[in-house]
Order: sequence, then structure tokens, then C-alpha cells
Amino acid sequence: MLMRLSACAQPLNNFIMPKSLLIPALTFALFVTSSCSPQERAPTESVLSPDEKEQQLTLPVAEGKLVIAHNMVMIVPGIRRSLTLEHFRPDGTYAGIGGLSLVLPLGAMSEADIPEGSLVERLRAGDCDALLAREMLAAKELGVDGFQFYFPSYGPENANWQRELPQFIETICRYFIVAEERGLDFKLTLCLSHPRIEGDTETRARVLAKQIHLVLDRVGDSPNWLRTPDGRLLFFTFAPETLAASVSKPPDMVSDPAQMESKVADVARAYELLAQDLAVPQGVAFLYHLRNWYFVEFISSRNNMSVAFDYYEQYVNLVLDNFPAVYGWLDLDTESDDRCWEYVADTCLLRDRTYIQYVFNEMNMSKVWSVDENRRVKDAADLTASEDFKRYNIGSGLSENWRKLWQRAIDYDVPMVALATWNDYEEGHHLGPEVNHNFGFAVVMDYYKRIWREEDLPTEEWAAVFFKKHLSTVGGSHFDVHIAHPVWMLSETDWERLLREDDKIEIVTMLTAPAEVWLRGEKVADVETGLQAVDLPLTPGPVNVDIRRDGQTILSLRPPEWVTDAPYRTDRTTYAWSSEHDRLVKAIYGDEPTQVLSEYAETDGVPNWKRIYFFDTTTDDEAGAGTGADSTDQAVRRTQP
Repeated sequence: MLMRLSACAQPLNNFIMPKSLLIPALTFALFVTSSCSPQERAPTESVLSPDEKEQQLTLPVAEGKLVIAHNMVMIVPGIRRSLTLEHFRPDGTYAGIGGLSLVLPLGAMSEADIPEGSLVERLRAGDCDALLAREMLAAKELGVDGFQFYFPSYGPENANWQRELPQFIETICRYFIVAEERGLDFKLTLCLSHPRIEGDTETRARVLAKQIHLVLDRVGDSPNWLRTPDGRLLFFTFAPETLAASVSKPPDMVSDPAQMESKVADVARAYELLAQDLAVPQGVAFLYHLRNWYFVEFISSRNNMSVAFDYYEQYVNLVLDNFPAVYGWLDLDTESDDRCWEYVADTCLLRDRTYIQYVFNEMNMSKVWSVDENRRVKDAADLTASEDFKRYNIGSGLSENWRKLWQRAIDYDVPMVALATWNDYEEGHHLGPEVNHNFGFAVVMDYYKRIWREEDLPTEEWAAVFFKKHLSTVGGSHFDVHIAHPVWMLSETDWERLLREDDKIEIVTMLTAPAEVWLRGEKVADVETGLQAVDLPLTPGPVNVDIRRDGQTILSLRPPEWVTDAPYRTDRTTYAWSSEHDRLVKAIYGDEPTQVLSEYAETDGVPNWKRIYFFDTTTDDEAGAGTGADSTDQAVRRTQP
């Protein structure tokens, strides 16, 4: 639906409407009229006929086939202390649990190397400009065309958010400033995420609009804004339901069939009010985050109801009655997800709405959760042993699900791909350069993106290998962390299946002629021209891959990390390495040294982790440092070499 700005709405100080956009200022929802202040606003009323409303809903929201990645804003290597070497090392700051983070960005620093002082002041002074520029340039190098910034929507009653808000705003605004000053062709926008604001719907919309204006008023009519073809600002949403006061928590939207229609209407009105309060001359459009069928079914069963798939169909169509564009989130290799997302994409085609494909590579959390419930541990420093917490993991077939989702984007010829994520390292679905993923997912994405955009395929051949460091049936000898099933995302049967299907070595090739795949000196497969994938058993040792043609090695992969059958800590993070590694490191980091992960590579039968980490392990009859001795009553703490 589309809406006209009220007579009392004032244009933004720095927003200048281009002459080409001298059209009625349209947003995603109803046309409304008002001559009152926001505090005295009359209820929104549609002045459109059903045909006019339908015409406005069919306006396209995307063009140019861009990849827009979710960005966690302040998670920038070298700026924040949330992801450092000390967080990653098992003998570092979180030695009691074997390290808080399972991942380490290639540009990460030690805590001592990160400048002291206020982040806001450092950003304003331009001290972080080079790092922000590198994030955008690295993203462009890996095939990302823009960022949608995580923008949590809390109210003034949330003291933590009030402390964080200035840093969020300053970081986002600085991205815009750096992109514009350096002339970067890189799009930026906000992802309005899980509103948790107290008060009625009007208050919630007004509070969120004021927070968004902290960005809008600073960056003005920036050329880097992500826009619809007709010039509206395009905002993403995530868990958007609770901007409406009638939806206290996201499951409420679909928990009662008798109320779902009214709940969807309330949510639509909330975003109409938000659009009105934003008062952007060109208008705004909201990309609505849809839930999947499993979530709807799960919530219903939890409420002792049984619903058929037509209930999900009703939910999707009610949303499409009010929003012009939708996208999902987790799209797993399950019958349930295939059914629901194909239905959503097909329905968008039939109803002339915009379907945007979301793609993600994996979910393996560094976040720590309560063992007994779905509650995140607030202060990981309080944890003293691996049995004190759990981590969530969902199998994704290494690169298999990644490739399937990209193929769906191609099959439906979607106008945009939303990527999870650029830098959500804590949840493991990051494309940003990091010691586990390296550039494996990026080189696979480049292949599919070229087909999607009808561009020439690369003439240079490449190969990539993906694997887990250890079998899912093996836990860490020193830190055996419980791997948990997120019950609201998929069934236990599917979770177990996907967990086991990750136990493999996967070799992906993109070749201009047939060739042979060799692993550890033995031929394991013949592969054809184009993109091919070979699955092999996950067995311990180096993962040395050679691609041979006519008796000659044309590509050689020597990942520095190995597969082990004796991990020191439980770690389900996918490891990837590609023949493009050296080129991409050089393109992004130049001659700056970057980290390389090789914990399980061995020298004279001794894995590197025993040489580089220093565990002080004490039992009744033995004591040692750096021995990695296995003990049931060990005390692990950081020691000096």
C-alpha cells in the first residue's frame, strides 16, 4: 500500500528531492490525509480504491540485481573489542570455557592493539575511516553490493540501548560519509529489527522514526542510499511484527487463527504510521520479513493447535495484501522450507509482488546459551567450564545449501539477493574474511551471481574445499560443548540428519574442461566442465587437493588446517580454502599480514594447538603446561609460554 505525506509533515533538513522524482511522495502503504500534529493524529484511512491500492503494491522495490548483506554495524575488526585474538584463543580471556569465539576475522587484533578511548569520538575524528573503507572494499571484492545495517528498535525505557545508540548511529553515519567521500559505488540502508518499544502503536512508530532520523538528518540525500527504482528509500525489516502494540511478541502474529487477519492489519498500519513520521519526500518502502512454515506450525503446536498448510497460505497472502515485497530468513534443506519458500516465490509471481531471496552459508554459534533453556548467557565471564553452556548449530551441507539457495535466486530471477551475513561472526554465517571461511563461500557465490546477472563466467579455473574439523560424533577432549537443536527452526529429525550430513569433505570445482580430482595423492573423482561438487568421507589428516588434467596438476589446494579425530574443543564451524586465497588476500589486505588457522596440522605427530596454546592441567598425579593432557578434573587457565 502507498501513502501520501500529511500536510503537517516537514521535509528533512538535508533531503533535496531530485527533479526526476517530482512525483507524489509515496510510501509502501495507504494514502492518508492529516492536518494534525503526530500527537493528535487521526486514525489512518485509505482513500484508494482496491484497484488503486493494488496498483501501488505492484510497484517494484528493486532493480539491478544487487547483493545486499546484513551488517552488524559495530563488529569491525580493529574497532571493537568483541572479537579479538584473546576471545578466540582457548587459553585467552575466556580460558575457563576454551575461548568465547570460534571465529577470528582476518583483520582482528589483540586487545592491546585496539586504541583506547570513546568509539564515538574516534569515529567522529575519522580515526576509523580506513577500516570502514576496507570493509566496503572487501565486500565489493567478494561480490557484495551494499550493506543493510542491523538497527535494533528499542525504546527510551531500555537503558542498554540508550548507551549503545550513539555508537550505532555514529558508525552507520560514518559508513555513509566514507562511502560518499571516497566515491564508492556501494549501497547502504537500515534493517529495522525486532521492535521492542513500550506504548501504543503510534508511540512505537514515533520513537522508531526519531531514531531513524538520527541517521537521515546526518547523511541527507546521500547517493549511497539503497533505493527503489522510483526513488524511495528501501528499508529492510527483521522480526517486524512487534511495532504493532497488539503483537507483544513475534509468535503472537500467527498463534491464533481467529486474530491473524487483524494482527497483520495492525502491523501494516504500524508501518504506515512509521512512514508518515519519517516524512521522507521521495517516500520509503519496507521489505517485510516473512516467517517460514515450520515456525508457524511450531507455534501452533506449542499452543495445542493443529493447522494445515492453508493456514500458512493465508498468512502469506495477508502480508502480501499490505506489503509490496517480502523475503525470508533461514531457508534450510528440508521439505518444509522448500515447500513454504517455493509457495512464497510462486505467489509473489502470481500476485505481482517482489520476492527477494535470502541466502546464508551456515549457522554455528559462538554465542553461549543457558544449558536448560533458550536464554543467552548475559555475561560469559561467569562461565567456568564447558558444561555450563550450549551452542546452537544447524547443518547446511557445507556449501550445498548455499548453492541451492543461489540456484533458487536464479530460477525465480529475483531482483535482489539478501545475504546473511557480512559480519555476524557470533552466529557463524559471515562472508567477511575470517580464518575458518576464508574465501570459499565467496568464490562459489561469484559463479552463481554471474549466472543470475547474465554476465560472462570467469575464464580462470578455480577449486575450493570445505570440511568440518572433526566428526559430529566427537567432542572436545578439553572443552566438550553441548551442540543444541534450535527447536523453533526445524524438527529434531531434520536437525539430526543435517548435523550428520555435514560430516564430509566437499570439493567444488569450476573448470573450463573435464579433469580429475585427487585427495591426499589418490584419485577420487572425475569432474566435468562448469561447477561440480564432490563429497568424500571426513577422515583425519591433511586435506591436500589436486586437480589434474592430461597428467598435469592444474590446481593445487593445501589448506593449512587439517581434519582431526581428537579436537581439543567442540567446533562445528565449516572450514573452507580456495585456489583464489592468495589473490583475494592481496587484493584486500595488500602486504599486511593476516591470520591463518592451523590448529590441527601436525609436525612429527604433534598437533599445533599443543605447541601454541598453554593449558595448565593439574590432576592428582600429574601436572603440565602445554601438554594438552586429558583429564576429567582439569583446571584450564591462561599461562605464559
